[in-house]
Amino acid sequence: GKKVIVLPQSKKQELALKIKKYNELKHTLSELEKKKSVILKQNENLEDLDRSIIIKKEIFDGVNVHIDKSKLTIQNHYKKVILYKKGIIIVGDYDEFMKRK
Repeated sequence: GKKVIVLPQSKKQELALKIKKYNELKHTLSELEKKKSVILKQNENLEDLDRSIIIKKEIFDGVNVHIDKSKLTIQNHYKKVILYKKGIIIVGDYDEFMKRK
């Protein structure tokens, strides 16, 4: 019933290295989970802020724009445009936006 198996030294070393690697990965995963939770909390605070995407060249029709949980399908071809979010995504002229700023 109680059989003892003695591993060769090379197998013991290999097992020790694998255990060490496992513990390192476990620690790294734990650190990443902590960073993820901090980022998710920051994201919750940023949801209420305005966001913008500035397109200095062109944006074509049929393109889908996603900012946070809002989505807009572009229906016209625009040049120099700013897309900004305040609850919904709004398309505006980039030059006019810069004049107001």
